[in-house]
Amino acid sequence: MNKRAFTLAEILGVIVIIGLLAVIITPLVVNRLKENSDVVSTTSNDLIFASADEYIKDNIENYPP
Repeated sequence: MNKRAFTLAEILGVIVIIGLLAVIITPLVVNRLKENSDVVSTTSNDLIFASADEYIKDNIENYPP
């Protein structure tokens, strides 16, 4: 017998395994992206405040009181 193709059971098994992996991994990735977004926001705010402080220090004579 010349077997050149996958059986329906093999294809369904692979699809089920891929689906289970997707169900397990998707929440982990979404949570990680949310955590990183919070870190990026905090870091951006720190950078903006530091830049404003440097500008004020460099241009103290031109900065209004």
